[in-house]
Amino acid sequence: MTAAMMLRPNRSPLLRDRAAAAAARGSWPLMIGLAAYVAAAALLMAPVVTATSWVPIAAISSTTVLAAAQLARQLTGSTAAAAIASYLTAFIAAVLVAAPESILDIFPVIGRRIGEFAAQVPSDLPPLRESPGVTLVAVIVALLIAVITDLLAFGLRAPGAALLPAVVFPAITIGVGQPPAPWLEWVLVVGLAMLVLFIGARWRRRNEDEARAAVGYTADGRGAGGLTGAALAGIASIALAGLVATLLPAPSGALWQQFAPVSTLSTSRVNPIIDLGDDLRRNAPTEVLKYATSQVEGQLPYLSLISLSELTADSEWSPAPFNGDGPLPDSPELGPPTNLGPSGQGYEFRGGQTQHVNIILSPGVTAYLPHITTLDYYEGVNGEYRRDNRTGDIRQLEAEPFAQNYHVETSPNEPSTEELATLTPPVGGMDEFLALPDDPALDAIRAAMNQIIDPNASPYQQALQLQQWFTGGAFDYSEQAPVSGGYDGTSLGVIVKFLEMRSGYCVHFASAMAVMGRLLDIPTRIQVGFTPGTFTSVNDAGQPVYSVSSDDLHAWAEFWVEGYGWVAFETTPADGLGEMTVPPLGTEGDGPNATESVPPTETDAAGGETPTPTDGGGQESPTPTEETDDANKTDGSALGEGTSGLSSGVLIAVGIAILALAIIGLTLAAPGFLRRRLRKIRQERVEQADLGAGAFAGPDRELHPAAAAWREVEATAVDHGLALTRSTVGATVASFASKLKLDDEDAALTALERLASQRDHAAFGDPDAALPERPDWADVETVTAAIVANATAQQQRRARNRPPSVLARKRRRRRRG
Repeated sequence: MTAAMMLRPNRSPLLRDRAAAAAARGSWPLMIGLAAYVAAAALLMAPVVTATSWVPIAAISSTTVLAAAQLARQLTGSTAAAAIASYLTAFIAAVLVAAPESILDIFPVIGRRIGEFAAQVPSDLPPLRESPGVTLVAVIVALLIAVITDLLAFGLRAPGAALLPAVVFPAITIGVGQPPAPWLEWVLVVGLAMLVLFIGARWRRRNEDEARAAVGYTADGRGAGGLTGAALAGIASIALAGLVATLLPAPSGALWQQFAPVSTLSTSRVNPIIDLGDDLRRNAPTEVLKYATSQVEGQLPYLSLISLSELTADSEWSPAPFNGDGPLPDSPELGPPTNLGPSGQGYEFRGGQTQHVNIILSPGVTAYLPHITTLDYYEGVNGEYRRDNRTGDIRQLEAEPFAQNYHVETSPNEPSTEELATLTPPVGGMDEFLALPDDPALDAIRAAMNQIIDPNASPYQQALQLQQWFTGGAFDYSEQAPVSGGYDGTSLGVIVKFLEMRSGYCVHFASAMAVMGRLLDIPTRIQVGFTPGTFTSVNDAGQPVYSVSSDDLHAWAEFWVEGYGWVAFETTPADGLGEMTVPPLGTEGDGPNATESVPPTETDAAGGETPTPTDGGGQESPTPTEETDDANKTDGSALGEGTSGLSSGVLIAVGIAILALAIIGLTLAAPGFLRRRLRKIRQERVEQADLGAGAFAGPDRELHPAAAAWREVEATAVDHGLALTRSTVGATVASFASKLKLDDEDAALTALERLASQRDHAAFGDPDAALPERPDWADVETVTAAIVANATAQQQRRARNRPPSVLARKRRRRRRG
């Protein structure tokens, strides 16, 4: 055996086979290292989901899969048995995570959970709301990675390559546009990767040493062999990751847009004001809704979503817990929220002129229903929505931001400045909208406010003076200045900094005004929603159609005014707002349906409007047309919230199924691939080996080309179910001839005898004498063709796909010894 073969056993078919046999029972230390690595790598996908309770579930499940495969490998020495064990364990783990209701629900529950995930994908945004469907899909990803990792590490004996599948975890995070996991988690993953490389190198060397010992050589102790290589690989990985991170653009969420091409906004968050600035700073605004209104002149109202009323020291403004104690108002008889305002039930509001608005809301925008006042009532809303009677907010029960196409009847009205001067703030009943934390920052805010207001004016007059101060040129509108200045947010400390810098965007103006209003003893809150949007067209009924995009997201302060309810006090400068009034519509606004609304239609490919006429001339409460309704209709069920969501979810489910089938197919094809590779190696040995005298002395006899040719004949016989007599070469030839029914004139018998004679000479002849002639691979093909022809069709299929000579190689060698 040459020195090169000793140093690199993969160059020797014999040593390679013996090393594979030594590795057949795997390695528990390597399995434990891989399990820890996969579990830690799962943390890199944690930013994709709002909560991390799925991570320990995924870690336990993936560890169980790896452990089950290693146990099967340890007991049987079979790669196929280990693969089957990993698949079964992965399936059982997935079923347990899916939580079936009964034995009969084992198979349907997985499809049902994936269906729930499919419905959530188009109506949510990363980080996804944790749900049973999201948890199951995340765990399935971890299970598939564990299965692939085990196949690479032990099936193909490549521990280094086994680290690659876990790259899927951070790739998903970046692909959906989420920031990467904290650096400590990356350090943990890289450290465990180095450990796996070290253990894997030790395992491979141990297997190679066993192979060397089996042919008469010894291997010296290696100390910490492999540690340096693992450390260098880890350092190189960190350096490469750092280089790539500096070169790659920031996550954009392009991958998520492929799965769920929706207008994902901060309005789906628990506290939307935190990320509202990021939405406003989008490079490419996205359309979130369209509406047609019967209002043909004057200033357009805002579209409200969610109210923020709670403020604590060193925290942002946030919404109170959603109560959902009232039904969705679908008729005027329901009236305003029963406990809104200090007077409680029966409180009377002054309403304005009735207007009709039809709204098409894109999926994924918000779980809250856009509305104009707390007096609105709605028709055509699909799904389970409830109203919080204290705030007037309306939200989907499961917090799912579905697509909608619905009609709103509203009566917006605001007091005049003259009337405000005569009003006083309510006394009692609204303490939650007056609460302020005990914080020294309030003194600075009060001092700034006192420099502006007239101490002798009424509270509402003072509020108007503050409004004029904010909008009159003393402040600049900027979405970037708070970020660069380090005061982005709405906490009291941020408000103080904003009043000093006098530059910010809507959340700063709104939060400052709301705090100052409470200092004036006026109930206030912040409303998050949209400005009126951009005028796009006039429909056939003469009604203006508006498009609202992410650029129209807005926050503003609202003050409670007796007789009017919540009234907007806009403090954002005009250059930070869009067009607020209805543009001149000419004679089109005088059409027969000018006081009614008809729904806008979806934009066509070119971005233009296709106006939809009404069915008849005089209905007071027009509902969406059948055509538009069908295009956007939802039925309130988990699987019925838009065909785009369903189709994208189905694609994801199909992708997971295809990946699982590919893994199974790869595992099933591996034995056949290895068998063909062994045949190719033996052919190369026969046709290219040096036949000089003394080339194959001692243990090297097993490397002789004649031995390789004979092993191929034996392996073919085993694969095709031909039992051989383990005796002398002559007896083996006689057994072959008898079982294959060969006579003296058969070329296969002549070729078999020639191969047997050459094998006998290589094993027992003078090692210093050269082989008289090189074995002819054509003889091998002649004999193996006879073996194949003698086998049944079933035996031939088994030989191609599940060759026993590969699957049971270790057991056969043990019997030989």
